[in-house]
Formats: sequence, C-alpha cells, structure tokens
Amino acid sequence: MKKIILMLFSFIALITIFSTASVTAKPALKKSSKKIIVIDPGHQQYANIDVEPIGPGAIKTKYKVTDGTHSPYTNKKESILTLEASKMLGNTLKKRGYKVIYTRTKQNVNISNRERANIANKSNADLFLRIHADGSINKKEKGFSILTPSTKNPYISKSVNKASLVISNEIIQKIEKNKKVNDIKGIIYRDDLSGANWSKVPGALIELGYMTNKEEDKKLADPLYLKSLTNSIADGVDQYMKKK
Repeated sequence: MKKIILMLFSFIALITIFSTASVTAKPALKKSSKKIIVIDPGHQQYANIDVEPIGPGAIKTKYKVTDGTHSPYTNKKESILTLEASKMLGNTLKKRGYKVIYTRTKQNVNISNRERANIANKSNADLFLRIHADGSINKKEKGFSILTPSTKNPYISKSVNKASLVISNEIIQKIEKNKKVNDIKGIIYRDDLSGANWSKVPGALIELGYMTNKEEDKKLADPLYLKSLTNSIADGVDQYMKKK
C-alpha cells in the first residue's frame, strides 16, 4: 500500500513539474519595434456637410469632410487619386519596414477629418500623412506643396508642431531632388485644418499637385510619375526617422 501511495505522489509531482515548465517556457509577447505611419487618403466618394469644430475647444467649425476637387479633363475625382497614391506610398513604406495603417481603403466611407486624426492618435502613430491634390479656378496654377501648422497654432502641442515642420521640410527637400517634379510651391502654413488640429502626433498634409492644371493633371494620371512622387515622400519619411 505504501508503495502505491509513494508512486501516486511521484506521479503528481512529475505532472506539477511539467505543467510549471510549460508555463515558464511560454515566450513573452514583444511589442513591435516598427514605426507606425498612418496614411489618410484625402476626402471620400461623397461629402458629409455636417460640421465639426476645427480643433479642441474651437468655436469655428468646418464640414466634416468634402469630396475634394476633380480633373476637368478626365473627370477623375481627387478622392480616387489620393487613394491610389496612398496605397503606392503605403506599399513602399511597408517594404522599408514600417507598419502602415490607412484611414480608408475604399471610396464609399463616411469618416470625418476629426475621426481620421483620432485613428492616428489611437494607433499611437509616429507620423500622420494626409494625401491630397489641389484645385483652382486659375488653371495655370500648379505645384507640389505641403500644408503644415504655424507656430501660432492654438490646438496642437509645441512638440507636435515642431515635428510636423521637420517632416514637412524633409519631404520637400526630397521632392526638390526629384528631377521629374518641375513645380514646387513648398510649405504653406495653415491653422484651419481639422485633421491637423485634432492630431496628437506629428504629420503633414501633402498636396501632390493641381488636378485643374492640364499639364500637372496629366502627370498625376501617370502611375510612373505618381510612383516617383511617393518614393520621394517615403525618402523624406526615412530621413525624418533617422533624426528621431
């Protein structure tokens, strides 16, 4: 009887050791070291003309989201162009080791500019890149530009403001080296952009060019030119990350 009891205790002890070992051997979950880039393809298929404050505590309001400009030559919508360019940029950044999150991946959505900024905030993004294209009554107007908050912006932190200007400058410098881009307007300071004002992470609103300018619209419709633009933007992101 004693032998049976001893064998039973030995068996229980072995089970305890093995179960403890299996628990101990379970690897700890590691937090991803990849930098997170949230890309916002500007606009959407249909506008939402309900309004929202342009920033935290703001009295001034703007439409939640518009449907953007369009090409008078091909009738292509800005929201389609920005989605194409955003996916190109995202694919390039993924290949370079970044984690990419899109605010939208299709046309038929209803996401306000404030909500788009919140996607970047909740993702704890390292950068929030908003991809747009320009339009003007003056069909001669053209050029690549970046919209960024001024130093007087009352809605964002000083650190976000400073970093937003840094990434804007890095992208512009890379675009200036791109021989395919003939017209560059540079950095334009704006404090009325809801997407920037609600953002708690650094970012830039990138205007790829004017769809209302025949020459530039033709370029923007060329996948090779668009790829060249997005590669230069990705180069700017790389340069920014090196300085962090």
